[in-house]
Amino acid sequence: MKMLTILAATAALLSAAPGVAAPSSGDAEIPFVSHDGIQSWIAPNDNTIYLQGTHSQWYRADLMGPCTGLSFASGIGFKTGFGDTFDDSSSIIVNGQPCPVASVTKVSGPPAAQNTK
Repeated sequence: MKMLTILAATAALLSAAPGVAAPSSGDAEIPFVSHDGIQSWIAPNDNTIYLQGTHSQWYRADLMGPCTGLSFASGIGFKTGFGDTFDDSSSIIVNGQPCPVASVTKVSGPPAAQNTK
């Protein structure tokens, strides 16, 4: 009972603290990957990729680690985890090497001053 009280008090303090933002859950999904579900992509570095889905919706996929060559790759592949949906159980394939995805989050657009591929 004492542990529940401590957890409740901690949660109340965190939610009331000004300037403390809750981390993004990163649980977005891109459906129909093999049927043009991903229209374009931008890789600003070897750890992050921005993907444009249908209806011009952009997503940010953070990778579990650096994906060597992603930032200058001219082509990539997508391996979905379950079904035809790109999510946090998927991988990006660069030069034949899988790069596991840690999280996928909806974003308003790609980073500025980048060209789509």
